[in-house]
Amino acid sequence: MNRHVPEEDVVLALLGGSPPAERDRIDAHLATCELCAGVAVTYRKMLEALSLPRPSAEARQRVRDRLRQRVRLRRFLDRLLTDPAWQAEVRRDLRGALERYQIHPTPQLMAALQEIENLPGEHDGSQIDERISKLWLLGF
Repeated sequence: MNRHVPEEDVVLALLGGSPPAERDRIDAHLATCELCAGVAVTYRKMLEALSLPRPSAEARQRVRDRLRQRVRLRRFLDRLLTDPAWQAEVRRDLRGALERYQIHPTPQLMAALQEIENLPGEHDGSQIDERISKLWLLGF
């Protein structure tokens, strides 16, 4: 087979909807054509993903909660970095400030916020950005 197999035919074969002779012809072509074989791999992965069981309601809720936590943390950090009055409030009562933003104070978060608190009064902002980036890498 000199020309490429149409993607629809590859998918149909992967789904088992092609006659056996057609599947054999497509399989033979995929064995010799890197481009079409790559297309087949992509569709196989998609079909495998579609066949996975749907996550439980609890798992979906945990993902939603984690995303909301990240949004709240980002708002908290944005305000912390831009509002001197809020900075003073956080210094006075960090746990209370976190509770107001509904942020779960994990040990990693508390350590990162302590690092930000310990920065010298004169800094260029890049040190804070670096610490915030670390928070995101930690999964906040």
